[in-house]
Amino acid sequence: MSNLNLTRRGVLGLAGGTVAAGALAGCAGTGGSSSNEASAAGGQTNDGTIQFWSNHPGKSKDIELAIIAEWDKLKPEHKVKLVDGGANYEELGQKFNAALAGGQLPDVLVASDVTWFNFALNKATTPLDDIWTKAGVKPESYVDTLREDYAFNGKHYGMPYSRSTCLMYLDKAALAAAKLPTDRGPATWAEFDEWAPKLMAAKGGKPALIIPDGSSYLDWYFKGMIWTFGGNYSKEWRRSPPCSANWVSRPSTSPMTRPRR
Repeated sequence: MSNLNLTRRGVLGLAGGTVAAGALAGCAGTGGSSSNEASAAGGQTNDGTIQFWSNHPGKSKDIELAIIAEWDKLKPEHKVKLVDGGANYEELGQKFNAALAGGQLPDVLVASDVTWFNFALNKATTPLDDIWTKAGVKPESYVDTLREDYAFNGKHYGMPYSRSTCLMYLDKAALAAAKLPTDRGPATWAEFDEWAPKLMAAKGGKPALIIPDGSSYLDWYFKGMIWTFGGNYSKEWRRSPPCSANWVSRPSTSPMTRPRR
């Protein structure tokens, strides 16, 4: 990125997940807390340091540190401080909510699909569109469907980061016993429907597919199955007082968001 003369309020072009220049873009801080208070809380320090809160999704801390190291080489006057925001998305969201009450906010944080929308709805985070323009970030360089996951009311409140991808592991022994191809998985759900009875018979009646019960984030991929067949959890959402929403998240996403000042 070119040299930018942006305030902390004008922070952030995020090149999510890539160790590249421009992973973070920001300049001198304008936070409301004192330097000592904010530093102790992992918030703004008014010394040009960019505070980045993360729960390191997918054990990504080493990657985050590598991204930050690249940024610090290019922008030593605006180094990034990585702050452990919690062990999971919930803890990070709770920490951010507490910071909203106390005014000691990060400059960048990782949010899950469950939390980013509530933050945007409550105007706790800043739309990134104007910041992208100032920082020279090209939104079209991101996969359209991933970028648009974070669109709300014509604005974008996050950028793709640590996206999850479904993988299918094949039990070749079971496929062979069922006299099915062992060098590939079913090409479509319709083909899987044909394979399933044969797999169950070969496995002594055990299920051909096991879906998590929803006690962890692993249940999110079931949404993809529903959408594949044109189904929905709900067809619309509506805001309910005071500031909550009946909203259905898309498959597992971890956007980068910027707190509103």
